[in-house]
Amino acid sequence: MRKWKRNKKVNFFRSIRFKIILAVLLPICFIIILGVVCYKKASEKIIQSYQDFSQRTVSITGEYFDFILDSTIKDYNGLFTNDQLNAYLSGTLSGFPEQMVSIYNSNRSDFIKRLTGAKFVSNIYIVSDIVDSITTTYPKGFSLYSELEKTSQGQLAASDPNSYFWFGTMPSIDDSYGTNKGEYALRLLRKFKKVDAFLAVDISKKSILDILNQLEFGDGAIWGLVTREGTEILTKGEEEFQSEESVFTKTDAFQKLLSIEENTLEQEISYQGKRYLFLGEKVSDTGLLVCVMIPMSIITSLAREIESLTVTVVCIASLIAIIVGLIISQGIDRTIQFFLYQINQAAKGDLTVKIYMKKKDEFMLLAQDLSYMIAHTKHLIQKVEEICKQLLIAAEKVTHEAKDYVISANHIKEAAEGIEMGMTEQVNDSKQCVYQMNELSGQIKQLNGDTKNMEQILDKSDNTIQKSLSAMSILTDKTKTTSKITETVIETMKSLEEKSEDIGGIVETIKSIAFQTNILSLNASIEAARAGEAGLGFAVVAKEIQMLAAQSSNSTKQIYDILEQIRIQMKEAAMAAKEAKGAVLDQEVAVKDTSGSFKQMKEQMEELTEAISGLIFNAKNMETARSHTMEAVENISAVSNISAQTTSNVVDTAKKQFSLVSGLNDTAKQLLEYAGNLEEAVRSFKVR
Repeated sequence: MRKWKRNKKVNFFRSIRFKIILAVLLPICFIIILGVVCYKKASEKIIQSYQDFSQRTVSITGEYFDFILDSTIKDYNGLFTNDQLNAYLSGTLSGFPEQMVSIYNSNRSDFIKRLTGAKFVSNIYIVSDIVDSITTTYPKGFSLYSELEKTSQGQLAASDPNSYFWFGTMPSIDDSYGTNKGEYALRLLRKFKKVDAFLAVDISKKSILDILNQLEFGDGAIWGLVTREGTEILTKGEEEFQSEESVFTKTDAFQKLLSIEENTLEQEISYQGKRYLFLGEKVSDTGLLVCVMIPMSIITSLAREIESLTVTVVCIASLIAIIVGLIISQGIDRTIQFFLYQINQAAKGDLTVKIYMKKKDEFMLLAQDLSYMIAHTKHLIQKVEEICKQLLIAAEKVTHEAKDYVISANHIKEAAEGIEMGMTEQVNDSKQCVYQMNELSGQIKQLNGDTKNMEQILDKSDNTIQKSLSAMSILTDKTKTTSKITETVIETMKSLEEKSEDIGGIVETIKSIAFQTNILSLNASIEAARAGEAGLGFAVVAKEIQMLAAQSSNSTKQIYDILEQIRIQMKEAAMAAKEAKGAVLDQEVAVKDTSGSFKQMKEQMEELTEAISGLIFNAKNMETARSHTMEAVENISAVSNISAQTTSNVVDTAKKQFSLVSGLNDTAKQLLEYAGNLEEAVRSFKVR
């Protein structure tokens, strides 16, 4: 039997603990992947939402400015259709000073009233070099129209009298106009069609900043209203932001927004070494732009918070999962180690082990089934142990009787060989007698001496016959004894064959139990496979059970092979015993025939003695007596030949019987050896 080698330690990477930890960590890996994907998606969505919200805020602000500026333009459209005002500005009323003063005063009073109720307008100007300019300030110059017309803004406005133009501050003429750039942010310009005069309306810088300061784009963001010529009204949310150099107008994004047809632009830019999101919105066709620069760090700050939260949650979940996996794996590992130790003890032959589990789970059911299997196997081994003891006693008895049988057969063989030697001598004597009777006619004179020799020969023959008869009597007794021993051996063989059949039945029961155990292991493996990763522990235990069942099956097969060899040897021994019995019967018949022949020979020798006596007393009738003697001697020679042949058959039968008995003795010794091996195999199991 191949020796089973048990691994002392399982590699950690193949252990159940590693598989459970791996099974726990795999979902964590997917959670990490999910967290990364969700973070990226959320980050993209948050950034996109923030950008969309900021862009909508910029768009709404632009629309609001457009509404304010458009309302302002509508408030002053009537001035360009006022005939009195146009007549005043053209100088045609210069001959009517009172009317000109009235027109001047009424319009200036109207402008002042407008300022009183206006939230956004700071000053109103109608400038001309021909007549006095109508303003809400106190100008220091007189050629206000010419000064304005010399500026680039004035030239642009003069080129198209039908349109309004919005510009930023004009520091070069502010002193002449009686104002400064800190009071206004925008200036509306339009030239009268038929006269050299401009309408200028200043939009309060404070009102623009109030609108801009209501917006919120986060710390570090810069936003404001920018004119086409580069004037920037900027803020950071609390107060005006002033910079020594331009912020928006020097960026490529601003220039791009001016050059494209679309009203909005969203682009990531670099400003002073930092990354910003540029958002721009054109305020209708006014030439003004609402621009915002938002630091990318503000946009991604919430995403970074989600990233930190995701990493923290994933780390905590991973740690908890690992701790839970370690606790579960350690519990399963301890239980499996306990099972493996008990099963290993049972595999070594210690069937006194008991498997008990306090846990009320599948391991408890497994422990109960293993305990039942070990107890049942223990019961079977005890039965086999008792049968082995009986088999060993029977084998010892057969061996002892076989030894006696060998001794008796050896005696029979020696006696038969002695008879064969005597019969050989008798045949030779008979031949010599025939030869002498042939020469009797020429030696009649020596009749007396020869008669004495014949008397001596007859005495020897009589003694030989007596010895042969005694030997045949002994041989007959030995033959009867041999026949009885043979019958005893045959009966013993039959009893052993019945015992072997009983042992075979027990072996079949053990094979059935091993098969059921194997089925139980297979069912446990199937259930473990259904349980997936969580059932790998059951798969290991099921494999151990299967190995134990395989070992039981191998032991059963060995017992079955030994019993089969014993059965074959017993059958051969029984056949040999039957042949020996037949040979003994043949020997008995041959001995009886030989005994009859010897009795007949004795009777003939008596007749020969009487004939020789008659020869002595009837010397005259020698020739006639010789003839009778010759016939008697020939009969003796024939009978001697038959006896010699019969004795040879008896010797051959005795030798054959001795060979069979020797084989029976060897079979008995082998049976004893097999019984000892079986008892030794059973003793390897500890059942008490």
